[in-house]
Amino acid sequence: MIYLIGGCSRSGKTTLARRMLRERGVPCFSSDHLARTFGRLGLAGVSVDEDDRATAKKLELVLLNLVAAIGYDSEDYLLEGVHLGPAQIRHAIDGYELPFSACLLGYPDADPEEKLAALEAARSGQGDWLKGFDRATQLRFLEAQREISREQRSAAERLDLPFFDGSADIAQAVDEAFTALTSGAAVRGA
Repeated sequence: MIYLIGGCSRSGKTTLARRMLRERGVPCFSSDHLARTFGRLGLAGVSVDEDDRATAKKLELVLLNLVAAIGYDSEDYLLEGVHLGPAQIRHAIDGYELPFSACLLGYPDADPEEKLAALEAARSGQGDWLKGFDRATQLRFLEAQREISREQRSAAERLDLPFFDGSADIAQAVDEAFTALTSGAAVRGA
């Protein structure tokens, strides 16, 4: 099974991927690592400072071919990241005769102030690049991610993909997505 998890930044994708690894032994790869590498090397016109949607568009063919390469293996594997949008996920499912389980996570109706307060309460201090910015910048970032969530929720509905809304509770959305991914409720394709 190939698991695909998309959604905006800070929606629980990595938390879900780590849970799949811990509880199901499914290895995972984040498109964020690929985007950072391309950005640092200046490949495909990717910049580390650009909007996630622009990077996703530039990495679309790379990610789709990565999915195909993963599919040659008969092992379970998970690919997650902000660069996997609904259109890319639908294209992979429809384009490859492989078993998929996929979903998107987001927070389309979250209040940015409340989201920031929740992030601040949950921060462990490790690997959180967002906390290095001032409050106004963090709030602008979260507003942009909320807008991406709205776009993705609408596209997920149109493309018949499961979308888990963590606006009120990210942990509950991650739990629901985990159940859907592992029970077959989010399975599409072969």
